Amino acid sequence: MKKKSITLLLIVFLILIAGAVRTAQQYKLVTHREIWRVGETCTSADAEATALGVDERTFQTVLAIIVAAGDRTTANGEIEWFIVPDGWNSVRFTAIGITDNGTYTVDIFSGTLGGGIKFDDSLTKANAKLDDCNLTHIGTLAWVIGTQVSTTSSYELADAVTVTTKDATTSWTSASNAADDTAEAAIDLQGADVLIFVPTTCSADSKLLITGY
Repeated sequence: MKKKSITLLLIVFLILIAGAVRTAQQYKLVTHREIWRVGETCTSADAEATALGVDERTFQTVLAIIVAAGDRTTANGEIEWFIVPDGWNSVRFTAIGITDNGTYTVDIFSGTLGGGIKFDDSLTKANAKLDDCNLTHIGTLAWVIGTQVSTTSSYELADAVTVTTKDATTSWTSASNAADDTAEAAIDLQGADVLIFVPTTCSADSKLLITGY
């Protein structure tokens, strides 16, 4: 009888250990490692966007503004929207441009459409059928392009960024030494799943790059 009790206790112990290991594996902290993506492209030969007014800061209103612009040669045609992939809690930004000391300024807005939206490169502004949401102006990033080469042909990385915090409830962090190295800015999205990029200054062709973690 004693031997059976010891065997039973051993079985229960092994079951508990297996369950603990399975739980630890299920809830272990995982950091997403994503490639840099182009969030916004600005061409200096075209007119830059007009800053969004207080009566224009909803997702569907911005979509309507973009569609009404017709193409990228008009001022508001360069406004871009970006669906945040699942698993991105925070985002990092950098910028690239074709001219040393070129300037590139982007207003950034965030909103929450409710999750479950899959990032899809084939999804276009004209046929988007997403719910509406309010937009918050979380900050403005003013970049200066340096001379460090990037993986994009003819483009060089920004070496300086000035972050102007707007209505964000979390703090921006940034690295900016203006010594031809790489400048970056980052912020916790606090659950936001859509971003709007409004380029207001672009002295030379530039791109805003984004990645998440």
